[in-house]
Formats: sequence, structure tokens, C-alpha cells
Amino acid sequence: MHVRELRSLISLRWRLNKQIAMSKNRLHSVIQRYNLHPPEGKILTDKNQAWWERQTFSDLTSFQVECDMQIVTDLELQKAAIDQKLAEMSNAEPWADEMVYLMQASSSR
Repeated sequence: MHVRELRSLISLRWRLNKQIAMSKNRLHSVIQRYNLHPPEGKILTDKNQAWWERQTFSDLTSFQVECDMQIVTDLELQKAAIDQKLAEMSNAEPWADEMVYLMQASSSR
């Protein structure tokens, strides 16, 4: 039972990563579609927020960009909460001995 719950939590984290990647890919698609030249670095950093706000898109594209940016923010928070829970579990029985192996297995996906 404990293993199943742990695998479920790790699987949820993996799915969140996939959803984050999908939203970031959609944002990159907008950049390419509009032939934009974003600032250096990751496109969703706080310093690049103002760049996004200066862009002129159609109403629908602006809405989609805002949605994807919010999705990434929300899912990153959820992923951090899962990481915190996994860290807590890794120091408690029955997982303390096996958690290192399980975390390595989840990051290789």
C-alpha cells in the first residue's frame, strides 16, 4: 500500500512536469509565430515578465499567453509542494533507506 501511494505521488510529479513543458512549448510557439526576439535566458523568469507584457497580440493570443503563464506558475508551486512532501517522506520510515533509489528512478523518466 505504501509503495503504491509513493508511486502515485511520483507519477503525479512526472505528469506536472509534462504539463509545464506543454505550456512552455506553447509559449515558445507564440514567440516563433510572431517572429519575436525574447531577452536572453528563460522566457518565464520574473525579469522577462515585463517583456511579455510589452508584446502586442490579438485578444485570443494574449489570453492564451496569460493562461499558459499562470498554468506554469501554478504547476511549479504544486511540484514544489510534492518535492517537499517527498523530502519529508525520505527521512521517515519505511522510505528512508529506499528513497534515494526511488528519486533516481523518477528523475530518469
